[in-house]
Amino acid sequence: MERTLLPNLAQKYEENWRPLEPNDIFSLRTARPDSYKFGVGWYDNVEKKVFTTVNDVGSATWTMSDGRTFGVEKVTNGNVTVEFQWVNTQRTWTTRINFKNADVVDRKRYAIFVYFKDDGKTTIGATSEKLLNGNSEQYGNFTLSADLWGDEVKVFTFNVTDDIYWEFAFSTSKEKPYTGEGFYLELNTRIADFKKNFEDKFKFSGKALPEFYVELSRAAVSNLLASDRYFEGSLKVAGTYNTELIEPWLNLINEQSAMISEVSNNQIVLEALAGPQIFYALDQLLTDETIHSQKAFFKRYYPRLEAHAKNLLQRLDPNGAGRYSWPLQAKSSLFEATKKHKGFHVDAQIWAYYLAKSMSKLSAHFAATEESGYWKNAQLVATEKLQEFKNGNRYCDFEALTTQERQQKFNYYNCQTAKAVLPILLGITNSSHDEFDDLLKELADSVKMAFPSRYQGFSRWDLIQIATNYFFLKTAYEHIHESGPHQSDAHQLYGQLRMNLISTVAVEYQKSGNLIAAFHENGDPYKTKSTAATSLLALILSEKY
Repeated sequence: MERTLLPNLAQKYEENWRPLEPNDIFSLRTARPDSYKFGVGWYDNVEKKVFTTVNDVGSATWTMSDGRTFGVEKVTNGNVTVEFQWVNTQRTWTTRINFKNADVVDRKRYAIFVYFKDDGKTTIGATSEKLLNGNSEQYGNFTLSADLWGDEVKVFTFNVTDDIYWEFAFSTSKEKPYTGEGFYLELNTRIADFKKNFEDKFKFSGKALPEFYVELSRAAVSNLLASDRYFEGSLKVAGTYNTELIEPWLNLINEQSAMISEVSNNQIVLEALAGPQIFYALDQLLTDETIHSQKAFFKRYYPRLEAHAKNLLQRLDPNGAGRYSWPLQAKSSLFEATKKHKGFHVDAQIWAYYLAKSMSKLSAHFAATEESGYWKNAQLVATEKLQEFKNGNRYCDFEALTTQERQQKFNYYNCQTAKAVLPILLGITNSSHDEFDDLLKELADSVKMAFPSRYQGFSRWDLIQIATNYFFLKTAYEHIHESGPHQSDAHQLYGQLRMNLISTVAVEYQKSGNLIAAFHENGDPYKTKSTAATSLLALILSEKY
C-alpha cells in the first residue's frame, strides 16, 4: 500500500527555497523555522477582494513539480489565469509569472503584489529596480530583483491588463540564479528529467491509458511531492488517512443527525450514508504503529466511534442462519450488494465483522476492561455467524478460522469472504455457488460501481467515498490473481471500478482544474495542495499497492 518516491533528503535540501505553505496561492521558503518567505497575490479593484490563498480562487494545481528544485503551477479564478514557473539552485531561485485576464470589458481591474517576509534581524536597503537588498547572517549580502515587461506596467503597483509576465529572482553575493533564456533552458531540462523519472517509477506507457490520464497522474504526484507533509513528514504515499478520512466522516454524520444525541434517544439514520463500510477502512489502518503514532486522535474520537459502532451493530440484527438484515439504501457506491436470500442481505454480516474487529483493536487501547470484552465478544459472535453461513450443504470457512477437523466434519469451503469484502471478489472461490454468482452478475452493471453515472461534481461525501473505495480497490488488486471459477469476471469488474474512479476525478479536473479537494475537518471539500487524495489517485493510476 505504501510507495516511497524519494529518499530522505529533507536535511540536504533544508536551505532550498520550496513551496512549503500548502494554502498559499504561490510562495517560497526554506525548511528552516526562521526562513524568509516570498509570496504573490493579487487584488480585485472592482470587488475589493484580495487573493492570497487557494481557497480564494477556483483552482490551484501543480501540473509538474518535483517539490524540491522546480515547479509549474496553474491557478484559475473566473476570467483570470495565472501560471507560476519556479526553479531553484543552491540558495537562490527564480520565479516567472504569467497573469492573463480574459475580461474584455474591464481589463485593468487587477493589481498584483509580491511580499517578502524576513526573519526580523535583517537590514533592508532602499528599493529600485532591485526590489530590495539586504544583509543577514543566513545569506550575507542578498538582492531581490524583478524584470518586468508587458503592455502596461506600473512598477511596485503592478497594475495589469490582459497578459503580462514577471521574472523575480533571488540571489546572494556568492550564488546567482537562472534568469532570462537560461531560466527556460534549465526549467525544460528539469521537466524532461521529471517525466523520465516519473515513467521509470510508474511505467504508464505500457498501461494503454489516454494521454490526459497520464497528465492527471503527473499532477497527482506533483501535488504530493510539493507538499510539506510529504517532504518533511512521512515519505510514504499512504499518508495519515485515519485523520483525513475518519474525522470528516464522523463530523458529517453528526451534522446530519446520524449519531445518537447525548441528550435524546433519536435513532441513527443509515439511509444515504456510508455506514459500517468505514470500519473496514479503519481496520486496514489500525496497525500498532498507527495507533501509537495517532494516539491522541484515536483517544479523542474513540467515544464517537464507539457510539456509532454500537448503534450500527443494533441495526445489523442477527436473523436466521447467521445473516443480518441490512437497511442501507445506497445509490452511489460499490457497497450495495443487493442480492437477498430469504429477505436478508448477505454482505451485511461482513460489515458487522469488520465493525467489531476494528472496535476490538481500539477498545484494547482506549476502553475499560469491560468495554474491551464487549467488543471482543462482538467479534467472536460475528465470526461465528459468518461461519454458519451456508451455501447448499457446505459451510463458509471465514478467514480460515476453523480447524481442519471442523472443516472436514462440516464440509467447509474457503469462501474468502474476509479477504473479499469487495463484492467483486466474493466469486473467487475454489468452487462455484449460485448466490455469489448472482452477486457478480449484478455488479457487472458499471453504474453501480463507485459513483453514479450522472456525476455532477464533488459532494461532501464523495471524497470519503473515494478514499474508502481505494481500500476496496487495494483488496481487489491483491486477490484478482488468485485462481477460481470467476477470476476473469473479477478482473473485468476490477477494471471497471478502477476506471470509474479515475474518470470521476478526471471529469472534475477537466471541468475546474481541481485535482481533488482535500478532507476538511467538517467534511466540506476545500481546495488545497493536499497529499491524501492526490496520493490515492497516484496509487490507483499506477496499480501499485
